[in-house]
Amino acid sequence: KFEKRWRTFARDGLIGKTQLLPGVERKSRRCIGGNCTVDPEEPKVRMVLGIFTTRDAQDARYRAVVRSTWTKQPGVCKALVKSGHRADCRIFYTFVIGGKSSQNSSSATGKRTNESDLTFLSIPESMNCGKSRAWFAYAAQRYPQGTHIAKM
Repeated sequence: KFEKRWRTFARDGLIGKTQLLPGVERKSRRCIGGNCTVDPEEPKVRMVLGIFTTRDAQDARYRAVVRSTWTKQPGVCKALVKSGHRADCRIFYTFVIGGKSSQNSSSATGKRTNESDLTFLSIPESMNCGKSRAWFAYAAQRYPQGTHIAKM
């Protein structure tokens, strides 16, 4: 039963299935049956999202689940420099992995595996040692088309 619901969610997303909180007004965007219209005067958000992960096998499975679910939603694209100019993209994602400086001479995207949506940062992989700061600095320089930078 769960797998059927999950496949339905992955296919259809949340369009038309959510409600606004009391007191919140719907802005100029209206989505019905997957077709969305947006007021051309509305600012265009282009979020660059770093999904923090590690190199271990368990995280590889986690990345596979993320790729097979919400990254397939309309408006979600890999954070590649060339995709930054696609008008249909609003969220640009990449999986962010840290590594020792001796292993990474410079920041590079997707060089260590066949996964094309990885970003390797030249910083040790550990909690509270600067990976977040390194990500924000890297993303600000690498993706100037982004209006927002986030991590999860």
